Amino acid sequence: MGPRAKLSLSKQVMGYLRDPAVALWRKGAGLVAAIYVVSPIDIVPDILPVLGWLDDVGVVSAVAAFLIRDIRKHSRRLPPGQPFPDEEPPVDPRR
Repeated sequence: MGPRAKLSLSKQVMGYLRDPAVALWRKGAGLVAAIYVVSPIDIVPDILPVLGWLDDVGVVSAVAAFLIRDIRKHSRRLPPGQPFPDEEPPVDPRR
């Protein structure tokens, strides 16, 4: 992934997080997944070496897939050329 792609991705994520039209629970899904992973309360306890880790991997994978899909949908909803909510509109050089 090149620098331009990383910059574009970060702009998409920031636009998604700053958009008031995006539901709070959608924005918080990643935080909830992170809390689940570090929490001692799991569906399958981490005492079981492989199975305990697999449920954490499953939760993180599911949330990551959800967020990636949702951010892509959000970025496609913006009309082409419209700045993300945190950006200034482009300056017309003819003015």
